[in-house]
Amino acid sequence: MEENKKEETKPVKIILTKEQQAEMFKSLAHKTYKQVGYDFGIHLMYPNNDIKITSFVHNISKKIKKAPEVWGLSQDTVEVIQEALDSRSINKNPGLRSDLALQEESFRDKLDGMRDTVAEIITKKLKKFNTTKGIEDVQLRDLKDLLSMAIDKGRLLRGESTENLVKLSKIDTDSMSPEEAMKVILKAREVLTDGKK
Repeated sequence: MEENKKEETKPVKIILTKEQQAEMFKSLAHKTYKQVGYDFGIHLMYPNNDIKITSFVHNISKKIKKAPEVWGLSQDTVEVIQEALDSRSINKNPGLRSDLALQEESFRDKLDGMRDTVAEIITKKLKKFNTTKGIEDVQLRDLKDLLSMAIDKGRLLRGESTENLVKLSKIDTDSMSPEEAMKVILKAREVLTDGKK
């Protein structure tokens, strides 16, 4: 039983010299606080805790910025490293935030594409089974639920209301003929495609 237990990494105490702290600070010119922490072994002090690793390096950085001469660094060095940090900061560089927004928008577009593909497949399936025998084999309730979810999620991602579509998702298809149910599903698809324009 003890073989299945995961070994816990025991924290190690690390004492950095002023020179090591200065080197750590200079490394921030090209690396993140977390990357520097790992490079200098701080992860051994705080195993499995990236927040504490980052915080440790950040605190040393703050101390050095207040009195760089104590660590043998010039004010010019501090300014160069601060500029590098600022160039990677979302708060100081709004362009980075817009890049992240573009990535998020791209993901939304992919979800919209998936929704459209599912709707297209459902439509093709409905056409294929649009025979008396075929309609009996198709569970329209399942298709309706799938399409309703796809429509709702797509509208939510675009920040649109789903209330008007909730009513469509509560239609009782058991009391409808297969032809009526198909009309409702196709109408829902039409609403979906019109909403994208």
